[in-house]
Amino acid sequence: MNLKLMMFVTSFVATPVLAGNIMGNLVAKDIKAGPFQCSLWKSEDGFPDDKTKAMQVVQGSERSGEMICEFLNVEKGDYAISASQDLNANGKLDKNWVGIPKEPWGTTNNVRPSFRAPTFEESKFSFEGDTLKINFDVIQ
Repeated sequence: MNLKLMMFVTSFVATPVLAGNIMGNLVAKDIKAGPFQCSLWKSEDGFPDDKTKAMQVVQGSERSGEMICEFLNVEKGDYAISASQDLNANGKLDKNWVGIPKEPWGTTNNVRPSFRAPTFEESKFSFEGDTLKINFDVIQ
């Protein structure tokens, strides 16, 4: 293989992919006791409830009266975040008989459709690498 061709091929292999961290800052009027989780989504598959299909799922933490979720080493691209707080610690987001959540929840872009769950397209945002802090509301 000639030297120019080898250098050309290696330049693609050695090119770093920009990655960074996304911090979800969940804004709520009254933070209730109980664990909460945030899920990072790269596509609509499973969004916003099926956490087994999320790209990352993290346990949130409370800091100075705010609920924070941190996603580490995220490549640049389009994403959405969903969050829910499991007040009764049964491992799921409880809903009423029509499917409306009975526990705190939220998605990026503060999407609030009346009779359905938010979609990935409505909730997505662009991430360019480095670090991003994104605020969104939690419905209680």
